[in-house]
Amino acid sequence: MKYVFVKSKFLTILLLYTTCVISQEYGLKERIPNTSFLLSTAGDTLAEMDVVRAFTNLSFVQPVFLTNAYDGSDRIFVVEKRGIIHVFDNQADVPSSKIFLNISSQVTSGYSESGLLSMAFHPDFPDSNTFYVYYNTGDLLSRISEFKVSANPDSADINSEPTDRTMLCVISS
Repeated sequence: MKYVFVKSKFLTILLLYTTCVISQEYGLKERIPNTSFLLSTAGDTLAEMDVVRAFTNLSFVQPVFLTNAYDGSDRIFVVEKRGIIHVFDNQADVPSSKIFLNISSQVTSGYSESGLLSMAFHPDFPDSNTFYVYYNTGDLLSRISEFKVSANPDSADINSEPTDRTMLCVISS
């Protein structure tokens, strides 16, 4: 064991604090019940449930995110990694989807964790007609950008992405 002589009161206090913090136990002493994620106990048990394909008439290429606009329209939005967002009615037998936004020419997607990865609607949607997308461009430049919905609620305005400002841009090294 090596001994280090400390000449500073600050370093002595820091070393004592670090030793006390590191030597303390960590983790939970008892499991705290999760009351925010509750499964229904009515009907079948989880062991008896099956996974079934939803929206059997639709198919997507590398879907990474599914959401709705929480605007009462009961539409589903599916984000594809390659840079396309689809929209369709939330019906099991829906015959097709529409392209809501296509920014595939701006998106860098490959086999890594890059591409169009997510979308979110403004809290005041549909009054604001604003939504946000998270995607990668160029040399894995991560970007959060804002768009507006066009006059057609099932189509975004591709030209509404502001060029004079960026919501968030992170350069990966």
